[in-house]
Amino acid sequence: MDELDGYDLDGETAHLGYISACHDALPREVWRGIAETDGAWPREARIESFTDEGGLVFMWEETVGWSFQRSDAWGLVLAGGYFGGEVMPSPTRFAGLALRIIDGEDVNQPPPGSGYRSPDDQDSAFEEHLAAYTP
Repeated sequence: MDELDGYDLDGETAHLGYISACHDALPREVWRGIAETDGAWPREARIESFTDEGGLVFMWEETVGWSFQRSDAWGLVLAGGYFGGEVMPSPTRFAGLALRIIDGEDVNQPPPGSGYRSPDDQDSAFEEHLAAYTP
């Protein structure tokens, strides 16, 4: 969890414990790290990975869950899509889907329309789920 040193894990950054758990569920050889967030609302974060052919970024946003974007060695976006299913899959489920994407499998799901939830939702169960990952 060295990625989270210096972050205050409440409010706008409460999601980083979950992101770190997902990051840590991936094999070390496939990730570069967690990209800094800018206090954006809705809360979001990125896990950057790589392949022999270019880059791969996994993005989480609290209204739509996980998505991904694959680019070539020059940064040209080649493909992208959504994991689908839920906003906060377990870190183990995230890692399984991420590894399938890294291996080239098409797991793209349609975007969830307006999202699974609104960033304005006062959903205490969601916040408790996030808090469970706080180190």
